[in-house]
Amino acid sequence: MTKPILILTTLLALNGCAATMQGVAQDSSKAIDSAAEFAHKNRDALNTAATQTGELIKRGGNLIGKGIEATGEILQDMTE
Repeated sequence: MTKPILILTTLLALNGCAATMQGVAQDSSKAIDSAAEFAHKNRDALNTAATQTGELIKRGGNLIGKGIEATGEILQDMTE
């Protein structure tokens, strides 16, 4: 008697897991579709943001380079 109940319980639990995974897959698919739609509708804004981000990264890199150069000069002066 306990064996059929155990099998039924296991089947119900597996069915619940399968339903959860199917829901996750559907939600992920909807999120991907929404992101793709947003990207297509806002292509110009995304391109502008990417360009601005690239410029900011270049500026940050230049500042880091200048800081390293200044630090190197200070260390050279200290060791002379």
